[in-house]
Amino acid sequence: MIRSFTLRFNALILVGCLYALPALGQPYTFADVPWGTTRVRTRTLLQARGYTHTRTDGSTDSYRGRLMSNPVLVYAEFGETRGDLLKISVFLRTYDEGGGHVTRRVYLDLYSILVGRYGASETDDRFCGYPYLEDSDCFSNWKNALNLDKVTWVAFWPKRDETNLDMEISKNDAVAVYYESPGWAAELARRRAREVRDF
Repeated sequence: MIRSFTLRFNALILVGCLYALPALGQPYTFADVPWGTTRVRTRTLLQARGYTHTRTDGSTDSYRGRLMSNPVLVYAEFGETRGDLLKISVFLRTYDEGGGHVTRRVYLDLYSILVGRYGASETDDRFCGYPYLEDSDCFSNWKNALNLDKVTWVAFWPKRDETNLDMEISKNDAVAVYYESPGWAAELARRRAREVRDF
């Protein structure tokens, strides 16, 4: 009887651990919107999550909302040929007024959330370039370091099901997260080829 109880107890622990593991097999998605979704369906799904559609500009739809107590801008990119969802870029606007304290805290909080959902990142770099080699120099001159492109706070996750996920502190002092579908690289190559075809 004790052995039977022990086996059942161990099985419950194993099941609990499996549920606690990050979703290592699922592709990277924002707001659970599947890749390849049509523009109309993407708008319906994002609006159901509380995002407001603000603009359509060519192959990009823009949305506004709030995440982690910060205003957020969401850009959904669609293929120019089939009109399917290929990339989502999310920008948390921290409005830190040059100090960087809020931006760095939001970055670290969001990094922890993404690790909790998707597992460890492949890279996690946080440093500033010359002449801001010490953290104290970088943090006390944050706005200037950003403007000079000396701030590198970036993380990349391993490719999963041909999807990509990375995040960074962008030059405008926002925390940016980029979700890319399997078809984004080909779409980007098509766009770049079109841009230079007249040369």
